[in-house]
Amino acid sequence: MKKSFWRNIFKKKRKPKKPKTSIEIYKEPKPHKTMPDHWEPPFTPKKKLLPNTNCQNLIISDKPAEIDLGKVTATVSIMLQMSLDHSFQLFIDECLERFQNYDWGGITPNERMINERRLRVRKGSVSGVYTELTSGIQIWIESDLEVHVTRICLAEEH
Repeated sequence: MKKSFWRNIFKKKRKPKKPKTSIEIYKEPKPHKTMPDHWEPPFTPKKKLLPNTNCQNLIISDKPAEIDLGKVTATVSIMLQMSLDHSFQLFIDECLERFQNYDWGGITPNERMINERRLRVRKGSVSGVYTELTSGIQIWIESDLEVHVTRICLAEEH
C-alpha cells in the first residue's frame, strides 16, 4: 500500500517534550578587582607593628587581666550559710575578688604553678582555697576557663 505524497509533506515533526521541572546551575560571578579582598586603597599602612593590633588601641599595662568568672554558682550549703550569716556573705565576696586578682589563697606551690600555666593557655580550670578566720570554714573556688563557670563549695564537698 502506497502512502500519499502530500501526507508526508504537511506532517509536523514532533519535538521531544521537555520535563516540567528542571535544574539550572549558575556559576558564581568572579569577584571584581575593586572588591576589598583584592584591592587595598593607597593610604593603608604597609607595615603593621604587631599582628592583630591597631596602633590606636594599643595599651601597655603592668597589671595582668582579671579572670573572667562568668556564671558564678554555689552549693546549697554555701547558700544556706550566706543566708544565715551576713559576715560570711562578705567573706565570699572578698574571696571572689581575691580569686579574680590571682590570689589563690592557701594552695600548695605546685598547685600555684599549675594555675599559672593554665592561665597562660586559657584552658582547664584554676582553683583557690580560702579559710574564714572567725569560724574556720574553708571554701574552694574553682573556675573553668573554657566554659566560663565558677563554682564555690565547702572543703568537705570538694
